[in-house]
Amino acid sequence: MADLAGKRALVTGAATGIGREVAAVLVEQGANVMMVDIQDDLVAKEAEALGQSSVAADVTNPEHVKRAVDATVEAYGGLDIMVPVAGVLDIHPLLTQPLDSWNRTLDVNITGLLHCLQQGAPAMIAGGGGAIVCMSSIQGLRSAALVGAYGASKAAVISLTRTAAVELRDSNVRINAVCPGFIDAPMAHRAVPVINEIVGTDITPMVLQAQGRLGTPREVAEVVAFLASDRASFVTGQVLAIDNGYSVRVG
Repeated sequence: MADLAGKRALVTGAATGIGREVAAVLVEQGANVMMVDIQDDLVAKEAEALGQSSVAADVTNPEHVKRAVDATVEAYGGLDIMVPVAGVLDIHPLLTQPLDSWNRTLDVNITGLLHCLQQGAPAMIAGGGGAIVCMSSIQGLRSAALVGAYGASKAAVISLTRTAAVELRDSNVRINAVCPGFIDAPMAHRAVPVINEIVGTDITPMVLQAQGRLGTPREVAEVVAFLASDRASFVTGQVLAIDNGYSVRVG
């Protein structure tokens, strides 16, 4: 499939996990991708493996994000697709939530998205439009213990996605969000042992019962690619769970 042939894309958080797989699927479908991550050596290595370009950037710094957008436009002649995947997961009981990690989580997950919108959307508008796919989470759809900061930030991603969709529709920029469930990716692998230690039991059986199985980064990336493509040309302001029905379970 070459649904994205000739499209110019920027993906943050592209060194590992979902971000890396999003970049790979966009490339498979014909896009040129600027892979962006704070892990400069790793993102350069992954970009080289995919035959793409990369730039190191911290999404909490608007100048870094501007540099990444400018690098994309310079390398590929414009910007058609942006997928801000970069994010962090903080795990603490709410009543003992450290303020520094709370601030860091919101700074990366929601202020970082704002920087991407403010720097990336104008480049898209200049080229006639484009598509942005934001990365929320099932924790942005329904509450869960121990992930108060993360859940709050991901709920904010949904709200910001909807606001941006309304404001930018007439500029021909579509913006949607996806909400992955438990995905077989580094973030989940780091989180589960921490949660297990706090609650005193292995949560894996509960997750598997609720979701059926772990999702794969590829399954998330395929949905992102669809929303970024012209096949979704009449879709904007929408929020799509990718969780095998986890978020709609009762009990």
